Parts: sequence; structure tokens; C-alpha cells
Amino acid sequence: MAALLGVLKAGAACLVLDPAHPTRRTADVVSRTAPRLVVADRESFAALATSDDAAASRVERVEMEAL
Repeated sequence: MAALLGVLKAGAACLVLDPAHPTRRTADVVSRTAPRLVVADRESFAALATSDDAAASRVERVEMEAL
């Protein structure tokens, strides 16, 4: 929730992805939207990072503890 509020306060856009959707669909959405940042849990991030899609593979992981 805090991430969503931060995005909106910064005047940016938010795209909510459903982890129940097939990984290929999620990777396609990420590819088409080319987000600068993806907020995800470890499992969802792992699925996205192992996608064949080049845009999805450019997403960098940042541990929340590091912030």
C-alpha cells in the first residue's frame, strides 16, 4: 500500500499485475509498458526475471530491507 501511495504522490502511473495470470502474459504486459520499477514479492519477481522476454529480464531486484 505504501508503494502505491508513493507512486501516486510522485505523479507516476501504477499498473497492477495479477500473479495468478500466466507468467508469459505478465511478461508481455511488462514488455509493452516498459516500467522503470516493479514492486513484487520474491516468487513473482523470480517468475518475471526468468521470462524469455528481454524487457522483463532488465528488471532489477531491490531488497526491501536495503531501502
